Amino acid sequence: MYRILSLTAAAALVLALCATTADAAGKKKNKAAPTNSVVGLITSVSEDGKTISVTPYGGKKNAAAPTELKITDLTKTTYVGIKEKDEQKLAIGLAVIVGLDEQNATVASTITAAKAPAQKKKKAK
Repeated sequence: MYRILSLTAAAALVLALCATTADAAGKKKNKAAPTNSVVGLITSVSEDGKTISVTPYGGKKNAAAPTELKITDLTKTTYVGIKEKDEQKLAIGLAVIVGLDEQNATVASTITAAKAPAQKKKKAK
């Protein structure tokens, strides 16, 4: 009797492990960017510094229209790799990650800015 019970328990354990492994293999991780952020380059800054246009990164095939974003007094701005206080202001050509406000998608809640990496020149054939 104990022999049958132990064999049944072992078989159930093997089936459970196989089912769990199959479920894990079938799941794909979604690494898409969150929808409440914009990643790209600053293409324009208003004179008062309260509005910026960000062109999202993408190739020529995936070119997207610039996004107009408002900056408020509550917007937290962080500069990465820019140590000089004189240079720590939003300017055209900076690479940015903008977290959008939950209530209003046109208002930036956080901005992380850095100097854009230099683009490699393509060799002519």
